[in-house]
Amino acid sequence: MQENKEELKKIQSKIIKLMLLDFPGVILVGIGLYGILKKHNNFFLEQFGNHNLAYVSLGLGIFIMALVIPKLIPLLKRQSEIVNGSAT
Repeated sequence: MQENKEELKKIQSKIIKLMLLDFPGVILVGIGLYGILKKHNNFFLEQFGNHNLAYVSLGLGIFIMALVIPKLIPLLKRQSEIVNGSAT
């Protein structure tokens, strides 16, 4: 029981670190999608009025997320196993 709590604490710490690394990717994807899909001319940042910059933001955000998500999924699965009591 104590081992599971310690392991859960370590896993949660790793998950938080990965989510902090993933945060800029999520922001970049959001900015890129907004820049690509905007319907009006008054964009909240003049620099992002250029569609090329929006595509670069989207691509960079997806790249960052693609690096983090494969590391995050096994941790989330293991956390779920521990919490649900099926830890091996």
